[in-house]
Amino acid sequence: MKVHLLWLILLLVVSLSSCSTSPTEHGTETLAGQIQKLQVDCGGWGLQTNNELYELVKLPDDFKEDGLRVQMKIRNQDLVSCTMVGPIVEVLSVQRI
Repeated sequence: MKVHLLWLILLLVVSLSSCSTSPTEHGTETLAGQIQKLQVDCGGWGLQTNNELYELVKLPDDFKEDGLRVQMKIRNQDLVSCTMVGPIVEVLSVQRI
């Protein structure tokens, strides 16, 4: 009985620890592509790379120009939005290329 209880407690601890995430667990990466004005219900801005369309969070106003080629450092976000165009990423830094 005690062995079963120990296994149950261990399983519960492992399960609960895997459910919590923090912003520091999300990786950052550098992407290059074109800024796109998202023409969907909620609007917004995206980055079109060769492989993916990313929805951008915290894009500075100076870079809100459709077709602008940029390189940016981003951090993945565990968010959802009404646009649903692709992964949502936070813009950490951006520069024109």
